Amino acid sequence: MSTYLIYHDARHSPADGSARRERIANRVAKLWESQLAIGGMWIVHANATSDEIRDQLVDLVPPGDALIVVGAGTDSAWAGFAPAETDWLVDHI
Repeated sequence: MSTYLIYHDARHSPADGSARRERIANRVAKLWESQLAIGGMWIVHANATSDEIRDQLVDLVPPGDALIVVGAGTDSAWAGFAPAETDWLVDHI
């Protein structure tokens, strides 16, 4: 399995961005059991390609908004996360 960063940018109407992110968050949680949500970004551990992940979410992204899926590599760093979140990051990235 690979780890991916998914980010939704509510460019079209930022005021409605939280509702759209909630729908994306629900889909992410349904599709990938191993995931970490951070605001409008999700880190998932998936047996899929970035194209396949994008295709499973793109119908939730209205025209004018943006979605990006990036494969995570071995060079990673973070700070300020709770111990459980840090454990997840260590295990999956």
